[in-house]
Amino acid sequence: MQRVERWSRRSRSLAGTMILAVAGFLCWAPAADAQLDPESPSSYFAAMPLHESAVPIRMLLDEIDRTCTKIDGACPAGAELLETLFLGSYRDHLPDLIVHLRKDEDGGRLRARQPVLIFNRLNTPYLYGVEAVWVLVVSEEEVPMEARLTTIVEREVNPFTGVLGVVGVAGAGDMTPESESSVKNQELRWRQLSTAADEEPLFIGSTRLSIDHGVVARITLIPKSYDSVAFQSITAHLSNSRSSAAAFGAALGITMDTEGTLLAKDGNPNFNGYVLAKFFLPGRRPRIQVSPASRRLYRPSVAIVAGTNVTNDSFQEIVVGVSFGHLIGKSGLVIAGNWVRTLDGEIVDSGDRKWKLLVGVDFTF
Repeated sequence: MQRVERWSRRSRSLAGTMILAVAGFLCWAPAADAQLDPESPSSYFAAMPLHESAVPIRMLLDEIDRTCTKIDGACPAGAELLETLFLGSYRDHLPDLIVHLRKDEDGGRLRARQPVLIFNRLNTPYLYGVEAVWVLVVSEEEVPMEARLTTIVEREVNPFTGVLGVVGVAGAGDMTPESESSVKNQELRWRQLSTAADEEPLFIGSTRLSIDHGVVARITLIPKSYDSVAFQSITAHLSNSRSSAAAFGAALGITMDTEGTLLAKDGNPNFNGYVLAKFFLPGRRPRIQVSPASRRLYRPSVAIVAGTNVTNDSFQEIVVGVSFGHLIGKSGLVIAGNWVRTLDGEIVDSGDRKWKLLVGVDFTF
């Protein structure tokens, strides 16, 4: 009867931990586009309008130049421009690279304004889980142009890199030399945006470039002729990280002060391996770095972790804590409480388990 009661308590505790973890993950799920009516056909099917005047579009392009000046900053004018161009077919979770070409004041050659990459209504080079990037060039003239996406391969980091880095072994860094693995080319297709006879016409050239997951990439726009333009090329650097807010991990940890537990009767620290479920905090999920100021492959992540031991009896140890991941490659540190089974016959306040401190090194898959 006593064993049944102990197993019942363990089952309830484990079930409660799992319910809290799943609830937290659901709370962090991305929200749908708030401005779209899911019951309206116009939210799914739309025709790109031919505008009578290009003035509103020009005003939005000027507003982008004035206000969309910070990385990861909100760009309302960019989102409004895309909504104007695509109406109900616009989705803010699909990335759009917007390039504005404008003639000199004397009506000379076209010059490129500052490009922006709009993703989730932000001007950002950091994408998550997308399959393609749409390139949009708005210009006062049609410019035959090729869009090229070059994928820069990043090596998968060895699971032992973190340990090697901690002990100071040479070559344990996580930055991989750039190597171009694939190049995808597409020509822009042009169409006229406005019909007003008393103003300068406006044109838009567009194409779609597919992109792999887990890469750094470079988009290059190359004119086929330099007769009408005052630039050689236009480039955009970006990364495409995993979109999930959860992941699995593994850890090698040491539990302190094991006295009175099944880990060690003499109280010595105990080493063990653990499998972890990781739930990343909003804004701190893994992100592949693009910044020229960073020599790290990943931005450090922070996650709530829950897991158990991989040796001895299953769920003999239940681990709940925090992971500071991606410190060196995909490796990081974990600090957690280890809910360990006590010795048979010993009476403690928490029933048949004790909380012990666990610290270790973890790796995110």
